[in-house]
Amino acid sequence: MKLKVGQTIQKVGEVKSSHFMKMVNLLGFEHVEFDPTVFDDIEATIPTIRKHSVVLHAPFYSWWGYDLSSRNQSEKVEAYMKNVEKFASQLKAHSIVVHPPMDPEGDKAFFLENLNRLPITIFLENLPGQKLSDFERWYLETKAKTTTHTEICFDVPHSFLTHGRENLFNIPESLILDINYIHISELSSEKDCHWPFGTPGGELPFEKFVDFLHRIDFNGIINMEMMPADLQGINNLIDSYLKLKKLGTKFQYIMKKIRVSLIKPILLKKLQGVPLKAEPDKHV
Repeated sequence: MKLKVGQTIQKVGEVKSSHFMKMVNLLGFEHVEFDPTVFDDIEATIPTIRKHSVVLHAPFYSWWGYDLSSRNQSEKVEAYMKNVEKFASQLKAHSIVVHPPMDPEGDKAFFLENLNRLPITIFLENLPGQKLSDFERWYLETKAKTTTHTEICFDVPHSFLTHGRENLFNIPESLILDINYIHISELSSEKDCHWPFGTPGGELPFEKFVDFLHRIDFNGIINMEMMPADLQGINNLIDSYLKLKKLGTKFQYIMKKIRVSLIKPILLKKLQGVPLKAEPDKHV
């Protein structure tokens, strides 16, 4: 498999996206996904973008209090849309992840209007509690009404929480060819914890995940939505990156392993005492 693997970048306390990008560049991650806080640090972040694959993540209602359907908060939506239109090319962003509308007062027409304004490919994401059959229906209907190129972000923990260990990869055939982007992280049996692999209590059936990738002949991007709480968590996140890279070509894995083996001890030493605890519910 030809895989790109990366990590979600979000502001945590006083640590901004540009600070995290310095770590990403040291480690050699080839992909990043920016949440909306990137626009609070945009001038410092743009120069850190090298040959990365870059994806944005649109605001979603459960955290931000609005989403792209929120006509009643059109000023916030418009501010976000203008940031995407202005800075997507400077960030070299090729795509944006968008959740199904969750605002109870959301406007479907307004949502579609905003999707059609987006200047980059859209990845529509399945939600926890949303059956894949329901997501299939919504996705196909939305794609048919969207002029912007649209594909799927398959969130593995969301499917686990909805369908359980045995059925999380029972994806409708009509969706498989559109899955070119994946969200992955460790989780408990009851909560989308956004842990790195190797966290005690993790329930993700990794071998089933690997089998799924081979079954659909996946050659896209795997984004780690992992929010380490401490230095051990950061160590586990870096190891998670290598675990995923090992699924790709042997040469790329060996080169990454050499680089990470040299950089990781230096980086972890520098990070001692730095408060990096993330807010685990920020990304769902």
